[in-house]
Amino acid sequence: MKISFDKMQGLGNDFVFVEEAQLSENLSEENIKFLCNRKFGIGCDTLVIYRRKKNEVASKFFNSDGSEAEICVNASRCLALLMKKNFGIFELDLKTKSKNYKTKIVDEKIFVNVGRPSFSHEDLGISGSKISGKNIDIDDLLNHLDLNRDEISYIDRACAISVGNPHLILFLKKFIPQKIKQKVGEKLEKFSLFKNRINVSFAKIINELEIQLEVFERGVGFTLACGSGASAAAFAAHKLKLLGDKIRVKQPGGDLEIFIKPDNSIIQKGSANYVFEGKILLGSDGVDSFDEDVISEKKSAGESKEQSEEKPEDGPKEKLKKAAEKLPEKIPDGKLKIYTDGACSGNPGPGGWGAIIIGNDGEFELCGGEADTTNNRMELLGPIGALKKISEARGTESAEIEIFTDSSYVKNGITNWIENWEKNNWKTSSKAPVKNKELWIELRDQVTRHKVTWRWVKGHSGDLYNERVDELARSKCSKK
Repeated sequence: MKISFDKMQGLGNDFVFVEEAQLSENLSEENIKFLCNRKFGIGCDTLVIYRRKKNEVASKFFNSDGSEAEICVNASRCLALLMKKNFGIFELDLKTKSKNYKTKIVDEKIFVNVGRPSFSHEDLGISGSKISGKNIDIDDLLNHLDLNRDEISYIDRACAISVGNPHLILFLKKFIPQKIKQKVGEKLEKFSLFKNRINVSFAKIINELEIQLEVFERGVGFTLACGSGASAAAFAAHKLKLLGDKIRVKQPGGDLEIFIKPDNSIIQKGSANYVFEGKILLGSDGVDSFDEDVISEKKSAGESKEQSEEKPEDGPKEKLKKAAEKLPEKIPDGKLKIYTDGACSGNPGPGGWGAIIIGNDGEFELCGGEADTTNNRMELLGPIGALKKISEARGTESAEIEIFTDSSYVKNGITNWIENWEKNNWKTSSKAPVKNKELWIELRDQVTRHKVTWRWVKGHSGDLYNERVDELARSKCSKK
C-alpha cells in the first residue's frame, strides 16, 4: 500500500499525518510502529489519521508504541496549520476520540480551545481506589503512588487531571536528576491505579507567570513538548493558586501560552511547523515491501553492463521522468550525497523546496513549501529538511555527506559568512540584521551533527539530479 504523508512538528513534538481516504485497509499496530520508527520508517512521536469535510476534521492519534491516544493538542495545532496550507482554512472544528474542540489561526499563531478539564475518577481512569473526592489536590495521592522515599523527596504535591486525556502532574520542590525522573516516569505511566495508563508531568514553578515542564508521554516517553500536558499543568497550578490565569509553559522544545477563562476553559496559543511531505510503500506485515513497479527498477547483480546502461534514446527529459517515478522508501545507508534546490513564484510569493538524498542502496526524495515566502528561504529549507531527516534516521550517529547546491547564497553563507555574522551579533558588514537568521542557525546546528562537504553546481546545465531537484522544488510553488 502506497501512502502519501505530511511530516510536521510543534515545539519538537513531531507527527506524521495521513489522510484516511487513501488507506485501503486499517493500519495494524505493527504498521503504526514501523511508520513511527526513526530508523526504519518515517519517524515521529505520533501518527495522525484524519478525515476532512469542509472545516470539520475527525482525527485519530497513535503513539509510537502502537497504542491510541484520546487527544494530542500539539498535533492539533499542526493539523490546523496543515488545513490552512492545503485548503486555506483558518478556523477548524476538530473531533477526537474523547472530545471536540476548535482551533483558530490569527497572525501566524495557532489557538486551541482545549475546553474545561475534569477531575473525575472515570475520566482519569481511576477505579477500585480508596482515594475519595474530586479535589484537584488530593492530599494522600502521593501516598498511593508506587514511589520510594528518595523519589518522593523531590515532589511537593501530586495532582491528577484530565483535559481529554489523563495527566499526573508532579510539582517539584527541587531539581530532580534525569535518571530518577526517567525511572519515575516509566513506573507511574503504567501504575495500576490508572487503568488506561497516564501521562506523567514534572513541573517546577519559576515565577508568578512561568512554569517549567517536562512530560513523559504514554507510549512515547519524554518528548520535547506536550500540548495537553502544558494545558493540564497550567490549569492545575492556577487552581492551586500557585499561578494566575495567564501562564507561560516552558518546555525543552519551546514555550506555550495558556489562558484560563472565567468559565474554566483552557485556551492554548502556540506555533507549528511544516517539515516535509513524502510517500512510503507499506507492507501488510509492518515493514516496507516492493511492488512490481519498484522491483522492475532494481538492477540484479547478474545483469550485464549493456543491460544496466541507459538506452541511447534516453535524453535528459526521459531520464528525469524515469527518476521521478521512483518511490522514496527510507534514508539510504553509507556515505550520502544531497542535492537541494529552492524556487519561488514572485519572490516574495508561493515557494517550494526539494531535496534528494542519495546513498549506497537507493534514494529518498522530500519537498515542502510555503504560501508566502522568498527564494532564499526556500534555498535554505532544502538542506535543512534533508539534514533533519538524516539526523532522525541516524540518531546520534554522524554521517559523511556531500551537499550539492546551485545557490551561492547558501554555500557561501554556511561556509564563510556565518562565522562573522555570529561574531557581529547577527549583523552584516553593513550593520543590517541578517535575514533568515533562524534558518541559518537551524542549518548550522544540523551541519555540526555530521561531516559535511559543500559543493556548488551550476544550475540548469544538464546535471540530472540538479534538474530533478529543481523540478521537485517548483512543483510546490503553486500549492498554497
